[in-house]
Amino acid sequence: MYVPASYMINAYAGFTITEGEEYLSTYMDNMTDSGQPLRRQFCKNCGSSMFNLTPLYDIVSVSAGALDDFESWKPSLEQYCIHRADFLEKTKLVEKRYIESINGELEKE
Repeated sequence: MYVPASYMINAYAGFTITEGEEYLSTYMDNMTDSGQPLRRQFCKNCGSSMFNLTPLYDIVSVSAGALDDFESWKPSLEQYCIHRADFLEKTKLVEKRYIESINGELEKE
């Protein structure tokens, strides 16, 4: 997850797939900072990233473009800010910005 602006974080318990689950495929990414596998879900037809699941936290990282109602979503945190491209501004209204994972150090304002 190297472009934080492309993702959001939701509570896993509240995440549901409303349609199209038969079009999902899985890639298990073992090259992670934590060493724990990251389950990457993507579209079988076009290859678009849909969401990522980690066994470490009760969260799911959803690609913003996969949302049906993107306009009603407001971010509450950013992670892996260390990888934010220089030309990207910090996301407005975000309560917490983590340098790397949500277990790590917060970014200084």
